[in-house]
Amino acid sequence: MVDYCSDVAALIDLVDEYSKALAARDFERAVSLYASDAIVVRYEGVAKGPEEISAFLVNFLSGYDRFDLISVDQIQTSGDTVVWDASHDTDAGALQTTNVFVVNDAGLIIRHIPLPRGYWGHT
Repeated sequence: MVDYCSDVAALIDLVDEYSKALAARDFERAVSLYASDAIVVRYEGVAKGPEEISAFLVNFLSGYDRFDLISVDQIQTSGDTVVWDASHDTDAGALQTTNVFVVNDAGLIIRHIPLPRGYWGHT
């Protein structure tokens, strides 16, 4: 069994899997990366559990025809936490985001803090 709290590569793989699921709009796949008692904390409120997290992801991506990962610009891990900045290609322009995941021993997300930072021009 992988110890996700000390395996940097596993945390980076989780970021990659999450990014691919969002780009594909595969909400079932994205939600499967969360523990059943996970929460997403954002400025608009807190999403708790699979149904609310799925609704958050659907709502967030409903504003974009595409949400493709351009690059992970920075990434840092420590124990059970990974934080990263990423750039995404959207129909509204390049969007930079910051995300924080806290994972459990099984490698599932238990806390997620997504922070859209801003657009950098239009495509």
